[in-house]
Amino acid sequence: THSFVPKTAMSSAAETTAASPPTPTPEAPTSTTKNPLLLLSYGLIIGLWFVTQKILVPYVAHLLLLVISLLYVGCHWSLVLREEQAISRGDVVPPNDPDDGSPPPPPPPSETLRKEDAMQFPLMGSASLFSLYLAFKFFDKEYVNLLISLYFCAIGCLALTVTCAPLFASFLGKLGAKRFKFGKPVNHSLP
Repeated sequence: THSFVPKTAMSSAAETTAASPPTPTPEAPTSTTKNPLLLLSYGLIIGLWFVTQKILVPYVAHLLLLVISLLYVGCHWSLVLREEQAISRGDVVPPNDPDDGSPPPPPPPSETLRKEDAMQFPLMGSASLFSLYLAFKFFDKEYVNLLISLYFCAIGCLALTVTCAPLFASFLGKLGAKRFKFGKPVNHSLP
């Protein structure tokens, strides 16, 4: 288990005398915690996908179960993202791995939405809708629908993979921790 120690707790602990024993810090929820509701949500997402391929499930029940499960999984992983962002800002001291004693790798820098980015949303949405209008106007309807279906199929597979990857990692343990990288490094003179 990992525990996060805020900077203020570290500085106040350094000011205390050596005679007083250190107080244990409360454990923060991490992605490795076995949460039964999270596992149930993953099971519902995967189960609904398999069941609806063969059995006609009422629309309201399917929608309610799927939306609640997806929201719970998304909210759980946003808490993990919040912890990572606190570490990258320096608000929280990252935990050390007790197995090998080496510090964990630095988290990725946090990403925030700027005002300029938010102002581009209507422009990008308008350009997308206009390009879709032009595609339906100049190309055959079947080809445009096929292209859109392939796009949503690829995005859906990617989203399902990213959503279920932590579940499989928790079941597979160290076997699931192995990461594969694809790509070929290119030597270039740019910094």
